Amino acid sequence: FRVNEGYLEWKYTTDTEWIKLYEITTNESNSNNDTQTETKYITVTYVTEFEMDYKNLFVEEDIVVKESIKRQVPVGSLIEPTDLIGENETCFGWYFYDKYQGLLPWVFNAYYASTDITLYGIIDVAYTVTYLDENGEIYISLPVLENEFATNLPYEVSNIGYIFDGWTIDGINEFNFETPINNNITLKPLLSEKGKKIIVTYCGWDLGTEDNPTLKREMINSWNETNEEIYIEIIEPKGGYDEYLNTLASVGKLPDVYLVNSVPNAILSNMALDITSFVNEDLEWLNVEKSLKESITYYDKVFAIPSAQHYLGFFANYDLLKDELPIVIDPSEMFGAGNFTYEQLFYAIRNINNVNRTDGSGFIGVNAVGDMINWLPSSIDSTLQTPQGIKHFAWNGECLDLNGEAILKAIELIQEIGNKDAKLTFNSLSPAAGEDDIREQIFGSTDEKTVFEAGKMAFIQAATYYNFNDEEMAFDYKFIGYPDGKVISAADYLCLSSVAKNKKAAYEVAKYLTFGEEGIKTRFELLEENSELNLSGLPVNMNEKLTSKWFDYIALPGVKEVYDKVGRGEIQVIVEGHKTVPGYLNARYNQLTGIIIEGLRGDSEYKIGDFIWDVCGGDININQYRMYMTDELEYVINRNIIAASKSIFEKVS
Repeated sequence: FRVNEGYLEWKYTTDTEWIKLYEITTNESNSNNDTQTETKYITVTYVTEFEMDYKNLFVEEDIVVKESIKRQVPVGSLIEPTDLIGENETCFGWYFYDKYQGLLPWVFNAYYASTDITLYGIIDVAYTVTYLDENGEIYISLPVLENEFATNLPYEVSNIGYIFDGWTIDGINEFNFETPINNNITLKPLLSEKGKKIIVTYCGWDLGTEDNPTLKREMINSWNETNEEIYIEIIEPKGGYDEYLNTLASVGKLPDVYLVNSVPNAILSNMALDITSFVNEDLEWLNVEKSLKESITYYDKVFAIPSAQHYLGFFANYDLLKDELPIVIDPSEMFGAGNFTYEQLFYAIRNINNVNRTDGSGFIGVNAVGDMINWLPSSIDSTLQTPQGIKHFAWNGECLDLNGEAILKAIELIQEIGNKDAKLTFNSLSPAAGEDDIREQIFGSTDEKTVFEAGKMAFIQAATYYNFNDEEMAFDYKFIGYPDGKVISAADYLCLSSVAKNKKAAYEVAKYLTFGEEGIKTRFELLEENSELNLSGLPVNMNEKLTSKWFDYIALPGVKEVYDKVGRGEIQVIVEGHKTVPGYLNARYNQLTGIIIEGLRGDSEYKIGDFIWDVCGGDININQYRMYMTDELEYVINRNIIAASKSIFEKVS
């Protein structure tokens, strides 16, 4: 807060913008010079019905107001207009527009207004779903929009001799949560006797179904059959995963252990438990890969556990390289696992190319350039005289270095290789709208994976979960990672609920499902018992005794060699920024740039993600990129990371 020009002002963001709250000094009385208080009024527009393009939340002009009312009120704290809510209607919150973040919640009796303002109300016909506890008392009541679906809430049974099996209306049959709600209903918990165990709830997208279970679900079943102290209760996610978790969190029913799409968001939402004390006392935590641990450590505190990971990199066709490259050295030596340079890669791509054939026997160097911007700056940076520590995309550990030497050189190379006229990538031959796809004539297929399997592509950027048809691949190939000793880890993460009743039990379950030796051994036992189960992903625990058996189930050639080199420190893991870096998603994809280029994107303003995509695709050349990517724009983009990182710091400290 500050007083400025007679006004009390409040700085509400990390930039230089201030909101005037109310006037401090007023006109002086001519008779006694006493300071008099003069009531100031503003106009508040309450929008009770509106439509908007939810894909473009940052443009207020896209909000179509259908019904509103204006009221004159004193400056200061606003009172919620409950009289605007009709019978059988529920207000799900009032929102104000922020040009940087779109619609944000307005908190009545907490926020102050000193100027005219528009508030948007989310109001609709809703019915009440009342959840009872096992004693018949109200557990919680929630509004549900007409013809929408009730939320399948978890329930913690107070009688430890029983376990929750679902919700019911009649006390016998489980309620179908895909039933549209058109009236008020009351749900009661279905309970069954399971013995006196601690209940730990788990929610994730990695379970499959009861009829078609994944290895993770079977691990939980095995635990419940053998563990005498803890029972893992599965919470089946409904609808949008993040929305479902947020709904549970909003009513204090967050699962004890759950997968997350964004660790920073879980921290900022007070959903993630600080597990530093648990991992510091756990010797098995020492075996978790270093980069993964660093990615979920914020100011020396740990808030998540790596659950699973895949590597992203290149698969190389050594036979095609040997036949077409004018070199003496064996391609398997020139392109060893992590042991090749980006210059060597681009040399091969330029020289392995025959797209003039029309009998299906053509061949090409690489599938696409789309993902190169995520790793090439890091490869280039490691070769510079003064490296900046570039990791995923342009992330250097503090901000996105969008004007640095590494990303500029990466863009130049990507535009050269991806240029449609150069015809050096499979995707550059994609047809325009209304044109025939010539790739069928050149390669015999329009599918990049099929073309690689046919031996007609030297390199394919892919993940270690790819299932190549080995029976059709009559050539020598293997996974080699990315140039200059890099590989990208695409990982999933578990968080523990900040409101878990038994935090130690929740940690034991989370460890079992992720990096714990007991859980890994259970995986092996289940795989031996059931050949229909699949081991998905690479181990996050790098204990060699465990990983050697793990790779008995990974058929892709080269993956274990890359993994072992990571363990020896010969290959650097680049962790994707999406799930772990505060503010990364907005800085990388969502931030509006103020850039409008005639003839591109319907002449609409660019978001940064679309801008980078069109730069890599060659629609925006490198000189235009330099012109548009000013220091000011770079700051606006990085402000997302700076603000989120500051908020994380305030939370953890």
